[in-house]
Amino acid sequence: MKNTTEIENNRLLKNAILITDKYYMTADEKQYILIWVKESTSKDNTKTYDNPVNIGYFSSLPSVLKACVSHMIKQGIRNGEITTLKECLEQYMNKLNEFEETFKDIR
Repeated sequence: MKNTTEIENNRLLKNAILITDKYYMTADEKQYILIWVKESTSKDNTKTYDNPVNIGYFSSLPSVLKACVSHMIKQGIRNGEITTLKECLEQYMNKLNEFEETFKDIR
């Protein structure tokens, strides 16, 4: 995966805010947009590159963060990093708690 500066220079991520790891958010006048930087492979399988993908559009900041956590959990299951319901629930709660800790001083 490219370093953060290279990713942020991608025109699709212009004015995007890093949420965590491979996830960014941006907004227009009506909604927040969640973006996942997916590692993709060229058609000839000779190189990999970072491919920003819109995950969804959300009307509130809490909904964008919950969707981010949900997508992270889905990727963990898909990649075999999460293999039990207990792990799934623990990861979900841990990620939500991380966000809460990060933003608790804002209240």
